[in-house]
Amino acid sequence: MYTKNDIVTNKTKSIVFKLTTFAIVIIILQTFFFSASLVLGGVLKESRNNALKSFDETVISRKSYLEREMKNSWTNLQPFTEQISEKLSNEFGSDESLLFDVSDTLIDMLRSTRATGVYLILGNDLSQEKYQALYFRDYDPLSNNYSNDDIYTIIGPSDISENLKIPLDQTWKYNYEITEANRDFFIRPYSKNHLTKDSNLLGYWSKPFRLSPNDLDIITYSMPIFDKDKNLRGVIGIEITLNYFVQLLPATDLQPQDSLGYMLAYKKSEKDDLMPVISVGAFQKRIMNLESPLKLDNIDNDRGIYILKDHNMKKEIYASVKKIGLYRNNTPFESESWYLIGLMREDYIFKHAKKIQSIILLSFGISLIAGILGSIYFSFKFSKPIIKLADKVRISGKNKKISLDSTGLREVDELAKAMELAKDDMLKSASRLSGIIQMLDVPIGAFEISSTSKEVFVTDNLFSIMGIAEEDAYKYINKGDFQKILDVIYSFEDPNEKGIYKIEDWPLKWIKIDISKNDNTTTGVIRDVTKEMLEKIQIQNERDLDPLTKLYNRRAFQQIFEHKYQEANLEVAALMMFDLDNLKFINDTYGHKWGDIYIVESVNRLRSLGNSENLVLGRRSGDEFAVLVFGYSSRNEIIKEIDRFYEYLKRSPLEFPGGDIREIGISGGIVWLESKGMDYDEMIHMADSALYRAKNNNKGGYEISQ
Repeated sequence: MYTKNDIVTNKTKSIVFKLTTFAIVIIILQTFFFSASLVLGGVLKESRNNALKSFDETVISRKSYLEREMKNSWTNLQPFTEQISEKLSNEFGSDESLLFDVSDTLIDMLRSTRATGVYLILGNDLSQEKYQALYFRDYDPLSNNYSNDDIYTIIGPSDISENLKIPLDQTWKYNYEITEANRDFFIRPYSKNHLTKDSNLLGYWSKPFRLSPNDLDIITYSMPIFDKDKNLRGVIGIEITLNYFVQLLPATDLQPQDSLGYMLAYKKSEKDDLMPVISVGAFQKRIMNLESPLKLDNIDNDRGIYILKDHNMKKEIYASVKKIGLYRNNTPFESESWYLIGLMREDYIFKHAKKIQSIILLSFGISLIAGILGSIYFSFKFSKPIIKLADKVRISGKNKKISLDSTGLREVDELAKAMELAKDDMLKSASRLSGIIQMLDVPIGAFEISSTSKEVFVTDNLFSIMGIAEEDAYKYINKGDFQKILDVIYSFEDPNEKGIYKIEDWPLKWIKIDISKNDNTTTGVIRDVTKEMLEKIQIQNERDLDPLTKLYNRRAFQQIFEHKYQEANLEVAALMMFDLDNLKFINDTYGHKWGDIYIVESVNRLRSLGNSENLVLGRRSGDEFAVLVFGYSSRNEIIKEIDRFYEYLKRSPLEFPGGDIREIGISGGIVWLESKGMDYDEMIHMADSALYRAKNNNKGGYEISQ
């Protein structure tokens, strides 16, 4: 044993002291020279300049792409305006007949420009409040197909939509009605028609607005349209919804994560301040006031880079401001300017410069290596007793006590004593755990972790229980390696069973881990609980699933519905009741076996209504089923899904004995989930009432609860 005085006296004789002193001197010298070379060489300044240049080039590239879309794709209307001008010169019995005649050209214009909407508004004076118009919209122009079922009529006669098989939008109106909010996109280009008869010189980009209070935010490009005799007939143009527009401004351009992204700003004239008109993402709305002009301090006039002043973030925000060239010179709206603004936090834009600064710290590591090389000389001098000690430890058996001689070096002797104590503790633990496990006739393994040891003791069958290749009995494994194994297992915890982990999917396997800790030791017991979990799952399935269809039974469906209705986001969702038509006829004609087949095949088709993420199916009685559909962005999407389902029913009849081919008939009733105040029984009753109407008025179809 060493006293306190011995420790103080021998401190300067230790290998650690001599090597550390030498290494610290080297570290200090190298760090000084390395830091000086970085500062004097201008590396940090050049790195910051390159960061601003990269930021600026990214915004310029995105601005160029946006210009191409706005000037070359969306506004490439001349081929279509010429066709429509020709038709405007023809004689028609009514404006509705004229709109019908130009409808195909408008649809071609919608497809060609890949805009989200096109319109033609007829009128030859500005004294009216309503104008005859035709306005089509495609919410997803990038997925155009060869039919018109992805197009909606926003404004126009319903007869035209019916003839073209184009559905009416929820915001549909017969005429274009001028309001304070939607007047500019029509009035401003219309009022400039006296300047020139070349429509392309009178095009006007509107700021974001809504056609009606319940519509989406949009921007438009409008121009007056003349007939072939140069008589003004109205306004034609394209629309881009803001939802689609912001897809063209990916925030990941600027920063992979937590990006501030882009915004569009507007100036009515050069002397005005920049006013935000389109912001991308909720993050911008949280950190700045988008209702007031932007406050910018110029830091790089050549590149147009500024520091944004009016925000609530602690870090500086840099803005790269690029003007978008939308109008030709000497055109009516050339004074109005649009700007693309890219936003980045200072800490991200200069992260590489800061990394260079952190290289100074790396010099400590490099110097440490140099210190280690210098210490090799001293290591040789004192290595013999250490090597001798290591050889003795190496040849000693894992299950035997060891006794180590003194080396004359304080640190090494203390280490040897600690090794003796740790080995003794491990052997005691091994004996204790071995006795416990032998008494148990269950698939169980154990491990013990001591705070005084770098190794973990594990029993012979522990690794096989954990799903790892078989290891030697009572093996000692590195503590860090064993902790990594545990961390992987902990990531597979069963969401419904605390302390139980599903470690294999095929064949299924669960294990349970119990941990006991005291001051210096952690003991764990791991056992295979696969049999118990399979039995529990079987009991749950027998309780909750209908035996014929494997759908949720009446009670289980109600529980799942109420859980999702209270906790999930069901803003757009529907509860549907379905009843099989002609089941009694099938049973009477082909027997109850075929009646069961008819039910199962009907259920297989019901599954096509959606996927497991947005569909819950339940069987309420023999031929009555309840369905919850959720996770859609609009009711129209749900209606489309239901219509596809009924089309699928027609395309997939069932063959019965004797070669009879019959369609499966299913009537449905739908109720929209609108109010959290209604309970399950009320909604079921409403859906059931709609089902009753369908059975009486639209058998084999569906009705929506009013």
